[in-house]
Amino acid sequence: MTGWGWIIYRFSRSKLDVHVTGNNAAAIYMMRNWKLAFQLALILLTAVCLQLSPAHSQNGCGEKDDCFIAYDYLSDQNTDPFLIQGKLLDETHPRWKEYRRVVKRYPNVRSCLVREEANKTDPNLLKLDWRRVGAHRGAQVCVFRIANSLGTVERIRNWLVYHDFARIRSHPNVSERFRLPHPNYPVSRISGWWTVEQYREANPSLLRSTFGIDVILKFSLSIYFNEDGKVVGVGGTADGILN
Repeated sequence: MTGWGWIIYRFSRSKLDVHVTGNNAAAIYMMRNWKLAFQLALILLTAVCLQLSPAHSQNGCGEKDDCFIAYDYLSDQNTDPFLIQGKLLDETHPRWKEYRRVVKRYPNVRSCLVREEANKTDPNLLKLDWRRVGAHRGAQVCVFRIANSLGTVERIRNWLVYHDFARIRSHPNVSERFRLPHPNYPVSRISGWWTVEQYREANPSLLRSTFGIDVILKFSLSIYFNEDGKVVGVGGTADGILN
């Protein structure tokens, strides 16, 4: 029982009539009614607070439009050059041609956000423009920008929860005896996954929209960290019936 029904129930269960005798009857009666009045006022105050406060969702920040996440700074290509598995993406990198245009398209964290958020003095980094960014290379670059801005694993986890990623886990990326080939090598990661329905909201498919079939089963996103806890890469994998 919740709301006003619960309050009325509590009030009706209280003992309003006091059966006492002697010189202290009046004092006892006033004390008991004072306690009753205090109890009722407390119940009313609690009910009002519950009515005014937004309902909490599973991500812990209530209505999504009201959510905001703290960050350390606003990352860009100068402060945090884009890395793939800890290696700088430059002209010598084997995947340079594959990523060079998307890195140029999203040079900073603001460029990844919805347009009404991008120019704010204190932008909300939860407002990634999935429709524009998509769920492939654009998402990898932009999540890299956002994760570096957030600065902590806890904030990154909360960001993933906000965007409805499931089965979010932090786990090692290498064994204890593994010899790191370079200082920025990813030693741990945090990951989560989307259903195909969630994935297609960010990455529409003509095959799915036309015929209602899909080759994708789910989409997983991983953020990688080096030994110092610095973000050194982001990977996205679309698992399907063909792989």
